Amino acid sequence: MSFDLVLYNKKAAPADIGAFQEWMDSITDWNEDLDYNNPDNAMPELKAAFMEIIKEFPPMNGPLAPSDDKIDEDPDLESRLVDYSIAKDLIYASIAFSVAVDAGMTFFEVAEEHGLGVFDPQAGAFWRCECSNPHATRRLSWSTMRFHLKM
Repeated sequence: MSFDLVLYNKKAAPADIGAFQEWMDSITDWNEDLDYNNPDNAMPELKAAFMEIIKEFPPMNGPLAPSDDKIDEDPDLESRLVDYSIAKDLIYASIAFSVAVDAGMTFFEVAEEHGLGVFDPQAGAFWRCECSNPHATRRLSWSTMRFHLKM
């Protein structure tokens, strides 16, 4: 099991929670002829955010994944590896529970810097999203995230 987060392009995504989930589901069918480990798939802001995030939480797979030797040199590195799937307008990340709070904080800070959104698919919650129906979703807070991770 993992804690999943979706980093996404707010300009391309619908603001309504139902439409957003349909949009995300259509992308996460992974039907395009892409190498979903390649950060070049992402639009520029998303790629820039990804490049920042992987400094602390490197990819488990793909061209930027650390070598086995690098993992052997750093005993903490393996627990920080994240399974990323990269499309043009979103990055789906599966994160180990042991580092989920730290990774989540990094995702949220970097997303804010780059004008991106973050969605928690487990809770069906946006983080700082301008939604057309404020009752259709709830804002993800750190207390909510920590509670969710301890359940």
